Amino acid sequence: MTDRLATDINGAFGPAVSPQAATDTFAAMRQVPNQAIGAAVDGAQAPVSARPVLGMIDDRLQTARGAEETVLRRARDMLAHTDPETGWTTIADNPRILHNVKQEMDRVITYGDPGLGVAPGALARKDSAAQAVRGHLNDLLRDQVPNYSAANDVSAALARRMEAVDQGSQLLRSGQGATPPADLARQLAGMTQGERNAMAIGTRGAIDQAVGTRRNDLVAMQGLLQGEGGWNAANLAQLHGQVPVDRVVGAVNREAAFDQANRRIVEGSQTAQRSQAADRIAPRTTLGDDFGGTVAGAIGGPQGWALAQAGRLAKAGINAVGKSADIARNRELADAVTMTQGERLDALLAALEARGVTQQRAAALGNVAARGGQAALLSQSDRARPYLPTTLPALPAFGR
Repeated sequence: MTDRLATDINGAFGPAVSPQAATDTFAAMRQVPNQAIGAAVDGAQAPVSARPVLGMIDDRLQTARGAEETVLRRARDMLAHTDPETGWTTIADNPRILHNVKQEMDRVITYGDPGLGVAPGALARKDSAAQAVRGHLNDLLRDQVPNYSAANDVSAALARRMEAVDQGSQLLRSGQGATPPADLARQLAGMTQGERNAMAIGTRGAIDQAVGTRRNDLVAMQGLLQGEGGWNAANLAQLHGQVPVDRVVGAVNREAAFDQANRRIVEGSQTAQRSQAADRIAPRTTLGDDFGGTVAGAIGGPQGWALAQAGRLAKAGINAVGKSADIARNRELADAVTMTQGERLDALLAALEARGVTQQRAAALGNVAARGGQAALLSQSDRARPYLPTTLPALPAFGR
């Protein structure tokens, strides 16, 4: 990410806060109310009967199937125990047991349990039987255990903030996972300001993750903000405000345009340099094309064509020798690029430097006569001259 873009993003949304760090902070804060909840259930003087919850479980088991039936039966076994010898059923009335069953149901509803055959999210529906039983347990404890309600409210509020951070980090998804702005608006309407702030932390972290140091990250950021029919930008505006979002969108477009222009200039220049270099070292052909003969035939008829062919054959003899020299030169270049430090490499560098000085002098003449001199200095025959000094021992043939 460029310094300019980083400045614009930080200026619009504030410094990035790691979603994981924010979640860890909220989890640490929850330890205080959770300890108060534990103290409340352990210090309760009056029993809390699970009989009303068992009645709800038995009623829901008549229609529950699959994962929901499994979870309900597990909860019932934890709340009531039947002695196989006497057939006597003992119903739990210890607030700690009821609280433990509630926590276990929370875990399975939130994360699933492969050992029970419950996939993550399978019981997430608000109207599911598991959610209803869990809610009934919570109501019993809140109503009958002193200090449970206040501590539970604080813990639940922090849990919702942790969930909001995760939702915010997933808010800028694309494709089928994208969130329509209208859906987000309804969700925000039911949140406290603290939960909305937590979701904004998640989206800020998602932006920081999308913008990295590679070119593709900038392209991804541009698509992240402007893709999905503008949903992501609209969602960000609901959390951070329209002005900050407009600032970042403009900054991303600016950096993308700058990067594209820079690539056209730099890569275009490199392409030209590669083409020139390839032309410089390409071995000449023996006969070349017959374009000159075609033109001569059109102008001078059969006699003109015959004269052109005679000249072409003579040139072929010269080029045959030149082609061999070109190949030998390229073998020397191949050896040179793998040469290690030593006298031979020093001599090669000195020869290349002398050649460069000659080119500069020829280019500085600046008129027709000078260009003729330059052509003589850098003529086709110069291509066949070895790049290594002739005083050096012969190099081994490349590839042998």
